[in-house]
Amino acid sequence: MERSLLAALLVVCALAPARADKEFTDKLCPPGQKATPSTQGHCCWIGQGFSTGTESCFGGPTACPAGMEASGETCIRSMGQTERIGVNKNQGKCGPGERISDRTAGHCCWPGQSWSTSKFICVGVPSECPRGREVEGEQCVFEKPAAPPPPVEVKRAPGKAPSDEMFTGVTAEANLPDQLTRADIVGTMSGLKPKVHDCFAQWKAPGVVTVVLVVTGDGKIESSSIGGGLAGTPTAECVLKAARGAQFKRFKGRAMPISYPMLLN
Repeated sequence: MERSLLAALLVVCALAPARADKEFTDKLCPPGQKATPSTQGHCCWIGQGFSTGTESCFGGPTACPAGMEASGETCIRSMGQTERIGVNKNQGKCGPGERISDRTAGHCCWPGQSWSTSKFICVGVPSECPRGREVEGEQCVFEKPAAPPPPVEVKRAPGKAPSDEMFTGVTAEANLPDQLTRADIVGTMSGLKPKVHDCFAQWKAPGVVTVVLVVTGDGKIESSSIGGGLAGTPTAECVLKAARGAQFKRFKGRAMPISYPMLLN
């Protein structure tokens, strides 16, 4: 009797981890990534762990899918010498100062950054910024403008009160921010998600497209392009058409480039 009970307990203990592993494995992950107990249910490359502090996968992959190779903390498509030369030719798809390197998985990032497969954004402090920009966090932002001149005293004729209309436009302009904040950009681009989902529903092409925009101070799109692995496809053109209709908040600084990844699945 005791032996039978002991055997039953051993079977239950052996099945419990297998069921837990299966629960994670059944999660839909991109090709080559897996959700395991060590990744706390998040999709990471094989051999990686998951950091709750940075909310991202960490560690160099121990294995990558066929046709890919480990690069830093991600897997990128394997490239021959000819293809690596071709990467340099694609730099024109990036915004001013951004680059495609073997650490960015085909995405446009600031120099010194790498592409995060868990956050779908460029991560890391830029090692350099183009002229007229400075490092702020993980972005290259426009340099702060000089302090505005002191207000000019308005002289008026005796007995006449100044009109409110005289100052409304000036005050509103002075209160505008110098540049769009990250929250401003995310808020506007998040509003495009329904249209981006329609693009995926129409063409059924999963992946990530990087929308590259130049936004003027009135919040309008001056120029636009698409980067990433889906560039040149009908899906990318569909997303680009949706992005061109975005209206950002107004700001008083110079036109600013924006590189924003969007996931289609």
